[in-house]
Amino acid sequence: DVEPGDALRRVAQACRANDARAARQALLAWAQSRWPEDPPRTLDSLAQRLGDGAASPLQQIDRQLYADAADAWDGGAAWGQLSGLLTMRGRPTDRAQRGALPPLYPQGT
Repeated sequence: DVEPGDALRRVAQACRANDARAARQALLAWAQSRWPEDPPRTLDSLAQRLGDGAASPLQQIDRQLYADAADAWDGGAAWGQLSGLLTMRGRPTDRAQRGALPPLYPQGT
């Protein structure tokens, strides 16, 4: 299993290297580590989970890989758009964490 932090570093490296194929693989690995019980299998489904701002850079990756993309993909720009979304969604604030019990012995008391 890939740790979310490792997967996030791989996404950043792939984007900075303008490697759309590696970026796609790293994004899906990050999604697998983030939502292991129900990971998104496509970049479109990942965009739906990430919300506003994710659709455009993720669609650009797929367009670069699967369409006749005339211009080069700007991985640095994509990372700029995605990095905040991935780090924000990477924190354990999903439903399972919000419903967790508070610690039995909280610090500072």
